[in-house]
Amino acid sequence: MGDGVVVAEVRDRAGLERVLEELRLAEVAAGQAPIVVKVPWFSPHPANFVGARELDLLLSCLPAGRAVVVEAYSGARNYGGREITPENGRANWEWIREQDKLFREREGINGVLARHGAEYLNVTEEVWQGRVAPAEAVRRLVEKAYPAGTGAVASVGRAAGGEVAGGMGLGAGAHAAGEMVPAVAQEELYGVVPRALFDLRGGVMVSFAKLKTGSWSLKNLFGLIPDPIRGRWHGEEGQLLGRSIIDISAIYRALFRVAGIVEGIYEVPLYGEGPLVEAGDGDGAGGDGPGAGGDGTADGADGTASGGNGAGAGGGWAGAGGPGGRRRYHTDWGDYEVVPGPGIVLAGWQLVTLDVCAARVVGSEISERSFARIGEKVFGEPACVPPELEATLAALARRIGSRHPCNR
Repeated sequence: MGDGVVVAEVRDRAGLERVLEELRLAEVAAGQAPIVVKVPWFSPHPANFVGARELDLLLSCLPAGRAVVVEAYSGARNYGGREITPENGRANWEWIREQDKLFREREGINGVLARHGAEYLNVTEEVWQGRVAPAEAVRRLVEKAYPAGTGAVASVGRAAGGEVAGGMGLGAGAHAAGEMVPAVAQEELYGVVPRALFDLRGGVMVSFAKLKTGSWSLKNLFGLIPDPIRGRWHGEEGQLLGRSIIDISAIYRALFRVAGIVEGIYEVPLYGEGPLVEAGDGDGAGGDGPGAGGDGTADGADGTASGGNGAGAGGGWAGAGGPGGRRRYHTDWGDYEVVPGPGIVLAGWQLVTLDVCAARVVGSEISERSFARIGEKVFGEPACVPPELEATLAALARRIGSRHPCNR
């Protein structure tokens, strides 16, 4: 582990409990409000979201009845029948709500929530109902957390060590001289924090993200923007996406101590070709490491840049068999294949560094991506892989490559 990033093999509850112990999550959350868990449920495409098994594993590690699972509505989280656009979202409010309920029922998520006494809070529902925190109160907390508008980029060691209040993305500490970068550039976002979440401020939030191509712990927080279709937050050809990711992340990182857990426990979806190794290299054996596979999206987009409805009719997800009989899945934002059983979790409090490490495992280099560059300046977290983790991450990339359907 380096720069606060925990890298672990996790295949059961005991493995995930060890990760939480490394993070000292129980200590940080002791005596606080319920732990908020942000899940990535953008679409119901196979392996693309944190499902019932993974959520059950995490909630089993948390105190019973003390978790609030949060997500916004998504125009892509549906099973077909209507096209949701930025203009017609509210007109289809009831249908979107029903599709969200159907998703949770079909995937067994409602049963998991009930078993652990966890609450489900939908950000879009709260905002559209007008149950929001005062924008000026949110602004003041963000400005207090990031008073200079730019962070001091430096290693703070393991996230699980040191004082609870230090090195956990709260913007504490000195700020480096140089370019001034606002923590939040799009001030409209101050007004979309649900009152129910604002009332839990000062507690812990877990960004429980999927290990996949193009989306990790910070991009998962982008899903707290309540619009079911977020094309306008992507901007023209994705030019605004990085700034939008950091804006909403800064707001919630000012309200909560946010830990990132990026899980690839049971399966990992890889867009493009992902990290491949030569056939016969074996699991974790030597190989060429991450290949030249692209990120799948120009800037980690969670759908089409134009803000289309994503899943659409929900049909045709399983593509025709590819070379070697492997199975590909189709989405509007790219085709992907599923790597089974990696048993990988990366976690930490420094989300920029965590995401750079997670990206490396799936064959992506994101240090120069806009959200990483802006996040480095705002949060003061290095947008690079700690040298001591280079070999570990390369081995994990080879493991995923050897399990990729191309090589089986």
